This record gives sequence, C-alpha cells and structure tokens, in this order.
Amino acid sequence: MLMSCLTLDSPPNNNFFQALPSCVYMICILHFQNEYMKEDFFIKIETWHKPDMGTQENVHCLDPNVWKTVEVVHIDIADRSQVEPADYKADEDPSIFQSIKTKRGPLGPNWKKELANSEDCPRMCAYKLVTIKFRWWGLQNKVENFIQKVRISKC
Repeated sequence: MLMSCLTLDSPPNNNFFQALPSCVYMICILHFQNEYMKEDFFIKIETWHKPDMGTQENVHCLDPNVWKTVEVVHIDIADRSQVEPADYKADEDPSIFQSIKTKRGPLGPNWKKELANSEDCPRMCAYKLVTIKFRWWGLQNKVENFIQKVRISKC
C-alpha cells in the first residue's frame, strides 16, 4: 500500500528506484535512489565482510556522535524465528543445508559456540550499515517506519 501511494505521487513512466551497486574487495555498497525525489530520498546499504564472529564495533568507522545513534541488530542466520514466514525458503535454510563440496552444515542451535571452538574452520561476518533518508512532508515518518520494519528481513 505504501509503495502504491508513493508511486501515485511520482510522474508516469518514472522508475521508482534506481539501484547503484558498487563492490570492492570485502565491501559492497548498494545505493537506491529516485530521480524524481532527488536528494530527498535514498537507501544506502553498506556491507563489509570481516573474518570474525561479529565481535567488532563500528567497523564502518562512523563518527562517534553518529555511532551513538546506530541500532545494532544481531542476526542469527540459523534461527528461523528471525525470518518472516513469507520469506522462508527451505533450500536456503542454513539449519538444513549441507555443502556437498566442503561437508559443512547444517548449522545446529549451538553453531556459534561450535565455530568459536573450531580454530581450523573459516569465519565470515557481514556487517551491514543501512542509511535511510526520506524527506517528504506528510510521508516521512510513515515511510521511515516502514523501511525500518522490513530492513532486517530484506537486507
């Protein structure tokens, strides 16, 4: 419903979102913007892959005052309760999948502890920073709340 409201306010034949991906080793930036809304709207998702268990703070090197405003959300990839039922795909479930090539998986309920105790097993954590700017009178709070609600399951 929200996207249809926003689409009604945009000119005909205007692509609502334009994705501008950019990848450099271990860092990927996905920038969504809208030509019609110009600088009043963007979503930027910065993903930085680190060879750890998700223990680092402020890997994106944000200013300390900005870092204070960041909400850190830890996601357990093997915890199905963190996935919306509509988004669940059994063939992508780490608690079911086992790699034929590496024989890794499936991930059990204590997979983090097991991985921390296994020195020979590689680790990788994706640190994501989601930045949202939406400045349209009357819709700003509604759109920002909507984006915050769906960001975890969709990013």
